[in-house]
Amino acid sequence: MQTMNEAMLRRLRRVAEANLNEMAVVTRQGEAASDGMGGWGDASQVAGTLRCRRVSTLSQPEQRIAERMAVVRPWIVHLPAGSDVREQDTLTISGDVLEVVHVARSSWEAVRRVLCRAVE
Repeated sequence: MQTMNEAMLRRLRRVAEANLNEMAVVTRQGEAASDGMGGWGDASQVAGTLRCRRVSTLSQPEQRIAERMAVVRPWIVHLPAGSDVREQDTLTISGDVLEVVHVARSSWEAVRRVLCRAVE
């Protein structure tokens, strides 16, 4: 059995990224900001735009995480490996809004798998 090396990982990432067929706008909550009139406003900001792919089929570990976190309408979103996405970020994909509830990280990731819940 051959072990993973950097060249093989780059090849896997190229193939995986070729299948990312949608775009996600990543929105991140910042600290509350003064609205200038004595109140406070939402300080969310766009953190970036990433290619992605939505998957409605979860692996068994992902199903357990979704159940534990009471995610009613779960989605897995594939993003490029190493993407800066965090729990509680919001992904907007083709008008659908998804909240990130878990980010799976691995040292040899071909894509970053993110568990999300649909936001009504």
